[in-house]
Formats: sequence, C-alpha cells, structure tokens
Amino acid sequence: MGENIRRTNIYPNPARSFIRIQFQPSIPPPSALVIYNFLGKKQLEVNQPGSNVFIDLAEFNRGIYIFQFRDKNGQILATGKFQVEK
Repeated sequence: MGENIRRTNIYPNPARSFIRIQFQPSIPPPSALVIYNFLGKKQLEVNQPGSNVFIDLAEFNRGIYIFQFRDKNGQILATGKFQVEK
C-alpha cells in the first residue's frame, strides 16, 4: 500500500548543467545511487549518497535517465527519471 508514496524530489527537471536528487530520509540510508541512460547502460554510481545528491551533468548527453536508490543488498528503495537538455 505504501508503494505510491513519493520518496524523491528531483530538480531542476529537465536539467542542463546539474541536477539535485533528494531522497526522503530512511533508516537505514541508501547504500548506492545508480543512474542509467535510457538504453539501460550504467552512467554513474554513487556509493553512500546520503539524502541530498548534487550531480554535475557535464558527462551526460541529452536524453532521459533513470535513477535508483538501492540498499546494501541491491534492493531498489526508490526510482525515478529525469531529462537532460543540452
């Protein structure tokens, strides 16, 4: 039932040079933030990301990206998407 609770806040979206992803604080905190491009290729992985992540998009191409917060066992805690416009 709690699956529809919004656990993340992403801004700006669409983004040009940076994006900030805020994760609703949880216990335990997420162990990783993984970002994939729309073809499913891993673009970035941040270990121990905390609940407020700033990402420089200099190495990101224009397109749609999927992100996942994961726990220490690799289970997905939250997921979402954002768009990069360049």
